Parts: sequence; structure tokens; C-alpha cells
Amino acid sequence: TQSTWGFVSKTNMRHLTSVLLPFRFLTMIGHLLGIIVLYYTKVDNIKAGLILDYTTSQYDTANSSITAALSVAVVCFVVEFIGLFGGFSIFSSAANLFYIVFHFAGCVTISWFFLDVWSYYTIWYITGFFSIIPAAIEFGVILSVFCCKRKQW
Repeated sequence: TQSTWGFVSKTNMRHLTSVLLPFRFLTMIGHLLGIIVLYYTKVDNIKAGLILDYTTSQYDTANSSITAALSVAVVCFVVEFIGLFGGFSIFSSAANLFYIVFHFAGCVTISWFFLDVWSYYTIWYITGFFSIIPAAIEFGVILSVFCCKRKQW
């Protein structure tokens, strides 16, 4: 029910958190699995971004680029899992909803990336938007708990 001022009561807020938290976890896992699958299927994406008669050094550069982007994405997931399992952003419904939307969109975009065989350099845009931005926000939440002594529960 609602309080007298029209805001959501604490009981409804706990219910909202109990619904958002599993979705956040599942979308994070789905996005991470997409990154892992992409690591093993990256050859086609690399070839899609190279000219037909590419050299070994061009292939190696492209391989290094996509591997670096995927590594950055994994580091971002580590930061987010620390925030999730450390309890820093567990009860922030707005943050949880943000993470759900970004990881769902990231999972769908990663799927398109390797199913439609997009060029390898596009992964940097995907990583920047769907991994680095949520990780930076999670890092900010963690900092606000430690530096500003914000309550996490």
C-alpha cells in the first residue's frame, strides 16, 4: 500500500527490491555469458573488420583489440559483482533498475554482434556503453559508501 503522502511504503520497497535483485543478477550473468561466448567466437568478427588479403600483423592487432575490449568488460563485471555481493547497491532500486536495463541491452547487443558478425572494432563501443558506464556507476556507489559514509542498508 501507499503511505499518506503518496510515496511507496517500506513494505512495497522491500518487495520491489526482492523482485529487482534477481533480475539484476540474471541480466548480469546473461551479459557475462555473452562476453565469454564472444571470446570463443571472435575469429569471424575479426575477419569481418579486416580487408580480404590481410596480413598476420593486421590480424594480430585486431585480435589484441577485441581481446582487450573483452578483458575490460570482464574487469567491469568484477567491479559490479563486488558491489552486488558486497551489499553496496543491493537496496538501491533506481540503481538496480538501471543495471537491469543496461545489462539486458548489453546482452542483446552482444548477441547481435556475434550472430550478425559485426566488425571487431564495434566491441569497444559496446563495452564502453554497456560495461564501463554501469561499472563506473557501481564504483561511484561503492565510493559513496566508504567516503561519504552513506548507509548501504
